[in-house]
Amino acid sequence: MNDPFAKMEYNKKSLLALFVQLAKADNRIDENEIEFIEQVRTKLGVEKEVLANIWINDDQYPLNVPQSEKHRMTILHQLLILMHIDGDVAVEEIQFVRHIGRSLRISNALVEELISTVKALEGEQLSVEDILKSIQKFLN
Repeated sequence: MNDPFAKMEYNKKSLLALFVQLAKADNRIDENEIEFIEQVRTKLGVEKEVLANIWINDDQYPLNVPQSEKHRMTILHQLLILMHIDGDVAVEEIQFVRHIGRSLRISNALVEELISTVKALEGEQLSVEDILKSIQKFLN
């Protein structure tokens, strides 16, 4: 599998904290969410103890927004996958992704389109192609 975070410059802890915050957003942390975050931790080379601390103190790691649009879109894409992974796209998760989309300086219209795509596939398989189709609508 391609590493979506390869060559990204960012604060690894703040990225993991972002995923933890999304997992906590609906007050139901699913095993699939934990597994996803653990896989990201491994790819980033962050120690287990550090992630354990992030689970407890996720608000201590503010988002460091990358300059690169590609990197900002990568973060949003991974958030969408995490939002979908438990088969239930909660209102609180949608609100969180909207907020982070604004922080990442991604157009509201694109964020809403992507959320609609994920919501439409709730409980079904979400593919990269599904996300790319939504993004294509916003490209010239």
